[in-house]
Amino acid sequence: MGTANFGQSTTNLGTEQRIELLASQKSMTEDAQHSGKNKKRSFISCDLRCEKSYFIFNQDNFLRKICFWICYQHHSEFEYVIIVIIILGSVKLAAATFIDMDNIEVPGIDQQMYNYSEMLDLIFNIIFQIEFLIKSITMGLVIDKNSYLTDGWNKLDFIIVIASVNEMIL
Repeated sequence: MGTANFGQSTTNLGTEQRIELLASQKSMTEDAQHSGKNKKRSFISCDLRCEKSYFIFNQDNFLRKICFWICYQHHSEFEYVIIVIIILGSVKLAAATFIDMDNIEVPGIDQQMYNYSEMLDLIFNIIFQIEFLIKSITMGLVIDKNSYLTDGWNKLDFIIVIASVNEMIL
């Protein structure tokens, strides 16, 4: 007994064929639900143990769910955007080395470039602070397993964010 075609009308099928068709459709649906692409991730599946991030945001909190959605449901897009911002910041840093405020040859040009450079610094710093907040609200800051500061790269990001905040304040 062979499997029936999905396009075929079920009225022409016998009882056994209908059962076989329904079982194969159910199997295909379950396979699609359990595939890596369609799998919904949760705090548990990501091994995030933090019950209350910052002692405020529990796992059912709306803001924390949005942060989780950004960090884990759209992880590759989120990381891609951050990497692009890091590259743009590096290019800006390299370009800023050519701004010489001591030897202004063309009045206004270097000052204008300096102002643009400062504005870009502010924008990049705000983006990195938002990244830090999203990740730390999702993962918890430091206490629990797999929290933000248990990862080496996140420690480096945190130091950079703190240094940039200090620079902006001073």
